[in-house]
Amino acid sequence: MGRKSRKKRKLNTSPSPLKEVICNKVTKEKPKKEPLPPPIIVENVIEYQSFYDSLLKKELNKDSFTVKMLRNGSVKINTNSEATYRVITKHLKDEDASWFSYENKQSRPIRVMAKNLHASCKPERIVEDLISQGFKILDAAILREILFKAELERHIVSECEDQARILCRENPDKRLHIIEQLRDLILERGECYPPRLDDAFLLRFLRARNCIPARAHRLLARYCKFREQNPHLWHDVYWYGLARLGNIFEGVLFDRPDVGRLIIGRLGQWDPGVFAADDLVRGCLLLLEVGILQPKLQVLGGTALVDCQGMTLKHMRHLTPSIALQAMNVMGFAFPLQQRSVHIVNCSRVIENLFYLFKRLAPADDLWKRVYFHGYDYSSLHR
Repeated sequence: MGRKSRKKRKLNTSPSPLKEVICNKVTKEKPKKEPLPPPIIVENVIEYQSFYDSLLKKELNKDSFTVKMLRNGSVKINTNSEATYRVITKHLKDEDASWFSYENKQSRPIRVMAKNLHASCKPERIVEDLISQGFKILDAAILREILFKAELERHIVSECEDQARILCRENPDKRLHIIEQLRDLILERGECYPPRLDDAFLLRFLRARNCIPARAHRLLARYCKFREQNPHLWHDVYWYGLARLGNIFEGVLFDRPDVGRLIIGRLGQWDPGVFAADDLVRGCLLLLEVGILQPKLQVLGGTALVDCQGMTLKHMRHLTPSIALQAMNVMGFAFPLQQRSVHIVNCSRVIENLFYLFKRLAPADDLWKRVYFHGYDYSSLHR
């Protein structure tokens, strides 16, 4: 005899249809919270009490701002209204204090890239169409015009010239004399054969080494050697084809005096099966070679933020020692750029140990001292 089935049989009668109940929820509109102004960083504060009293003399309420002490004699001021922010910044300007702030996120312009547009599209038509839809447009450009814009913006402005005196120790009166000294070193020693010897090309190497001709010559020699050893990174490269890198290079944020130009790279977005690791180096070189045409980047330098979120062993096995050495040269050892620092976030212990293995290949210890691993702790990054 077969075993009796214990499965429950369905009832033949169909259940009565459920009645739909519609509930109209009454939602109250929450009042929009007004965004706070950006913080103000004041440097070289020697007498804190006198500095704080000078702020109170501006008829400011104690509750309208807060002051927090930072490292190296700096203070951070947070205000709770635009009026207080304007009063404090005007006071700092009148006192000729050393300070800086950030752009307001609600009012600053943003850059937007529209993909899948034909190269023959005219920027004027794009601007007219967006304005008709209610957008406020400051400027529009096709990707092929970016290089020419960087070429046109090579003239140094008064603000950048003041920063060049502080950050690069550049004296405008002796600029041509120092360039001539570097040119004489190149011709006398014969250690390198640079592609150009004009003033604009040599000046970028001088600014990267505090306008010291001997140090700039060593950097130029490493740059020429790097190009000779890796011709595939420059020659026979279809630069527009690097657009397939997608969102790996997330963007270049606005220049700041304390960190320079901030470049964000997302290695987790890289698909090794689509393009090789050499294309990552080529894409970074493209950003730097175009950006270094501008005196502002030559003076301020740059900071790299590398996001390793999504990286696996599939990615790591393509990061060979030769690729690591190329990346280190691009980071500043063989490129005319003041690399302030490199911050690596969202990295596991395995990835961090892999980078420490590449440390033995580092051409100089000073280069590795500017690399910081934060793991998944963003508090150390903000410090």
